[in-house]
Amino acid sequence: MTPATSTTSNAASTPTVQTVEAILLPDGLTLRLKQKLDLPVGEVQILIQPTMNPTAMPTSASPQQDFVQVLERIHRDRREQGRPEPSDEQFLAELREWEQQRDDDAKWQTIWSQCPSP
Repeated sequence: MTPATSTTSNAASTPTVQTVEAILLPDGLTLRLKQKLDLPVGEVQILIQPTMNPTAMPTSASPQQDFVQVLERIHRDRREQGRPEPSDEQFLAELREWEQQRDDDAKWQTIWSQCPSP
């Protein structure tokens, strides 16, 4: 994982610094954070530091890698870790939960965007 430190500030507060784990995706532009940041919406500054995490995405992964091979590797890794594959019901329940969270986040984003800044 790549630790990503986010810093933001405004005139009314001191800078907030958070360190989170992330994966740098093959496009070289996108970070997938492992947790949600507790920061207000707006610009942030990112400091990147590579780590040697054995569970991180291998550097050999490329956009050209066959999709089926990626899925097979994921399933193989999960079996080796003793993690069972989710049932169809579990998968659909997680998908519905994710979609609800996404919809809730979009609603709150709209509300927050209409609030005046402190």
